[in-house]
Formats: sequence, structure tokens, C-alpha cells
Amino acid sequence: MQILQKKEAVKVGWELTKKHLGFAIIVYAIYIGVTIGISALQITAERFMSNSILSFNITILEYLVMILLGMGFIKIFLDIYDGKKAEISTLFTTYEQYFGFFICYLLVTLIVAAGIILLIVPGIIWALKYQFALYLVIDRKMKPIDAIKMSGKMTQGHKVNLFLFWWVVLGVCILGFLCCCVGIIPAAIVTVFAYIHIYRTILLDYEKGQSSSGNGPIPETRPTTEVKQDENMGNPISETKPE
Repeated sequence: MQILQKKEAVKVGWELTKKHLGFAIIVYAIYIGVTIGISALQITAERFMSNSILSFNITILEYLVMILLGMGFIKIFLDIYDGKKAEISTLFTTYEQYFGFFICYLLVTLIVAAGIILLIVPGIIWALKYQFALYLVIDRKMKPIDAIKMSGKMTQGHKVNLFLFWWVVLGVCILGFLCCCVGIIPAAIVTVFAYIHIYRTILLDYEKGQSSSGNGPIPETRPTTEVKQDENMGNPISETKPE
């Protein structure tokens, strides 16, 4: 089992952010803009039209649209990490797995909520255990139950490191916020790429273990991003190569 390198993940996230900052900011701006726009419609319906039914319908619409945007958001950043061409339109066109993503999101939310009710600690453990399920639905086009089960298997032996990584992510975001608040978006982008690096590291480690033990065929290989040292400058650079 590979030991998670949290510092390496942040370094990879930083290098990818520097390279794709402009595009990533546009993606974030659209994501946030659509959210604010729908919320504004809801507030208008409640305060100025006094229409609770319309407000409720807008709330449902917002929820459904945010799920679609969330799917596109994950797909775009996975494509960037893999060195593929990412498109803004992906935010609105990743709908093939919509139903599966929706069910998976609902199930994971219910599982974690149940754990929170059970004295909080189980909720944290289950959140750590099943956090990659949604990524598996998009990345590997898995069914909801299969994605949840696989996420549980993938994270075995990694939960402590994943919990510590959560704190690293929080620290990066706080540093971004302290930089006159303007650094919060770049910091958030760094953490997204770092999280994807952790996800891919754990996924490939799990799949290699399954292949070596004879439990399944060798899965499709995907490129991973590594951080190397520039021989002349001594600065870290990111490199994408196939496994």
C-alpha cells in the first residue's frame, strides 16, 4: 500500500494551478455565477412575488442544476489533470451519468448524515471512506452502489492520512483567504488538483493491488501527474505521463 504524500499532492496542485489558472478561474466564475443567479430568482420569488410554490420549484431547479454543474466541474478538472483538452461546455454536458451521480450523492449524504447522528465520529469515518464515490461515477462510469463499495475498499488503510489531508486543504484555503481574500480562489483550485492527485494515487494503488493478487483484469491505465526537479533551476515542474 502506497503512503500518501500530502506535500507532493499540494505541489502538483500548485503547478497545475499556475499552468491553468485563467481557465480554472473561468470555470469557477461560471459555477458561482449560475449559483448566484438561481438563488437570486428564489429570493425574488419569495420576497417580491410572495409565491412559495414558485420559490420551492426554483429551489428544486437549483439543486438539480448544481448537481449537473458538480459533475461537469469534476470532469473538467480530471481532464486537466490527465493532460486532456478541457472544455467549458463540459460544465453543462456531462449528463450521461446524471442519474447515477444523483443517486450516489444522495446515498453518500444519507450515510454520512446517519453517522453524524451517531455521535459524529462514525459520520467522519464514513465521509472519509466514501468520499471518492462521486469521482468514480464520473471517472470510471461506475454504478452508484459499485462506486460506493469501491471507494470503501480504496480507502482502507488510508483514512488517517486522508483525514490529515483534509486539514492540509483547510490550511491552504486559510492561507489563500489571508492573502487579502483574493487568494482564496487560486487556493481552492490548488486543493482541487491536490485532491484529484490523492484520488488517482489511491485508485491506481488499489487497482495494481487487485491485478497483482489476481482478483481482476488489469484496468485501463490513465496518465498521472508527477512533480520533478528542474535540473538547471532546481524548481519543481509538473509532468504528465502514462502509467
